[in-house]
Amino acid sequence: VPGELRFEYYHVSEEDDVLTRVEGDAPVHGGDYQVKVIYDGSENFEAVSISVPLYINRAVLAIDGSIILRNAELLWTGEPLNLRLRNEELLPDCVIPVYSAPRTDPGVYQVAVNFEFTEEHKTDYQPISGMSATLTILTYRLVDEETSLRVQFPDGSPMPYRLLVQARTDTNAFNTHWSIGFHTSLKALWQVELKSGSDRVESTEEPFDVFLPLTAAQASDETLTAVAVKIDERGKYTTTTLSGAKVVEIDGEYYLRVTTNEVSYFGVVTKDSTGGQVLWTVLALVAAVPAAVILTMGLVRHIRRKRQEK
Repeated sequence: VPGELRFEYYHVSEEDDVLTRVEGDAPVHGGDYQVKVIYDGSENFEAVSISVPLYINRAVLAIDGSIILRNAELLWTGEPLNLRLRNEELLPDCVIPVYSAPRTDPGVYQVAVNFEFTEEHKTDYQPISGMSATLTILTYRLVDEETSLRVQFPDGSPMPYRLLVQARTDTNAFNTHWSIGFHTSLKALWQVELKSGSDRVESTEEPFDVFLPLTAAQASDETLTAVAVKIDERGKYTTTTLSGAKVVEIDGEYYLRVTTNEVSYFGVVTKDSTGGQVLWTVLALVAAVPAAVILTMGLVRHIRRKRQEK
């Protein structure tokens, strides 16, 4: 062809097929393009142009096999914790690892890492599959700051859970509906939850200790005991006495320690001695009435027989 040909390159948008002029030389990054070939014409030839598609396929970028994300158990520090890729420094310069948010609270979490490319190479390579692993944040004792209720394993081993505690104020409802509430009073009730990641833990394989906070007066009450409470959808209470509950002192504070496998509502119960005395006196009188009636009627019959014999 007499004369020179000129080339113009346009990038084709994946979203709306809009053409964007590529400055400089022919494109080198992956993507869809249009190449416009232009002949400006001459004395003997008319000007003409034609456009043809150009496809630059994305390359497959191989990641070194030693770059992996492993499960890990880290001890709680109060600071955000996260997993890191092993041999991350071997990643190509154009690859950026993006991790899921770090975690602070004790528990079990899924950590994901996705791979992105630098701005210059965003269209050069096919997507790289992400990785995931489990992060367990351990602590030796879980303490609720609001209520000071504590949970721990008796052997002091770390607990891979988060502790959620709500102090319940409906003790009057409990004392009203509980079948033996006439002579026993619930002094405190806590709704306790353990969570493994976002999953609620209903029971544990190994028993754990729950330390229920007490006042000094409660700690000296010999009738003090602990109960596990279940509340159904109708608000009905079902209680189980937790045997082996023991008052302990930790850092000048008193607790009622119970050992259990079940996560539940936990309550502190004491006997109401005055109410109990009145109750048992009334019950004794009620029980004595039939006996007194029988004794009086028998005595009347005996006197009548004696009179008849005379």
